[in-house]
Amino acid sequence: MRLLPNDWEVCSRAVQSVYDCAAAGLLSQGLLPVLAHLVPADAVAHAEINFQQDHFSLRARPDRPVDG
Repeated sequence: MRLLPNDWEVCSRAVQSVYDCAAAGLLSQGLLPVLAHLVPADAVAHAEINFQQDHFSLRARPDRPVDG
């Protein structure tokens, strides 16, 4: 499968947006909108696990309650 010129531009902008979010310390907040735009899906989610601080966070779009 080959990317069309427009596909390449969309992917390139998405990668740049993720880098911008990471540089601003907002990766987990900025990642989901980028993924939702890039990959057609009913829902997207991002989980972050910090074993050193014993912390887990989950972000989803659309917002959904987390069991457990």
